[in-house]
Amino acid sequence: MELVVGVAGATGALGKELIELLDGASWRPAELRPLASPASKVPFVDYGEHQIAVDNLDDQVVGELDALFLVTPPGIAAGVGATAVHEGVVTIDLSGALGGDLPLVDPVLLPRSMEDAMQRGGAVLPGAPALALSRVLGALKRELSITGWDAVVNLPASHWGRDGLEELSNQVIALFNQGTPTRKKFPTGLAFDLIPQVGEAEEDGHSSEELAVLGQVRALSGVGGGDVTLVGVPVFSGMSGVIRVQVKGSPALEQVRGLLAAGQLHLPPSGRARHIPHPRSVDGREDLSVGRVRVSEGEIHLWFALDNLRVMAALAVGVCGMLVRGER
Repeated sequence: MELVVGVAGATGALGKELIELLDGASWRPAELRPLASPASKVPFVDYGEHQIAVDNLDDQVVGELDALFLVTPPGIAAGVGATAVHEGVVTIDLSGALGGDLPLVDPVLLPRSMEDAMQRGGAVLPGAPALALSRVLGALKRELSITGWDAVVNLPASHWGRDGLEELSNQVIALFNQGTPTRKKFPTGLAFDLIPQVGEAEEDGHSSEELAVLGQVRALSGVGGGDVTLVGVPVFSGMSGVIRVQVKGSPALEQVRGLLAAGQLHLPPSGRARHIPHPRSVDGREDLSVGRVRVSEGEIHLWFALDNLRVMAALAVGVCGMLVRGER
């Protein structure tokens, strides 16, 4: 199958991860079209043994593509994404811009969503925080009655893309040298500090990003009545967090661990500190790792970590592969 695939946002942190996985995919595209805005300073990307020039997204004839990944900010993705869907191009949206046009998809939690994606010619993927929380809740929901949940998710600089990674690095260097750090992505700073609110504040006290995560979690897991706090942390890559799940009854620890494992979550071989997943230890993994699983009267507490870029890129490549090959 000679496929031509475009990646809009190819020079960003997630775009780079996507291209790496596309290069090793079982359905590897014969031709890659790396696309970016004119502001991008990266002229080439590596694909196989070749360097491929990055093209201006505005100049791409979308109808020439078999599939298109949207890894740009929503404002940029909306226009080109709508065109791609109209042209019959398989469209995988990681920006959330096409939420009204394409179905929210996760083959693990919502297998039937792939049928809808097949009919509508594309899919919207959840953000990494919503995916992680939904996978935990979905696994536990198989046998337990969930009455509530709350979580704190630690977002690394890579959540803000290449610009976030570069700014954190520049801030660290500047502060070490007693200089003035760059503060564009992180106006209050991130190096040696935290961002206690991610997104614009809403009237009920949540941030806009937290409300978006809650909406996606409800849609994916079918579990409502939860709450989430998003915190920016001075880590370059690797998302982590804690979740407390309230359930009816008192499940045994082994039952809980069994449900998590059956839900395709990775559990460490022991509870020793060196086995507990953390951002650096999950680097390169394509699954969600959990640890510190504890069960008390009516409550389950656990820690989780994932390589947010790798996990989202792997999901995107997997979903696109199923759609272009007609699999459900």
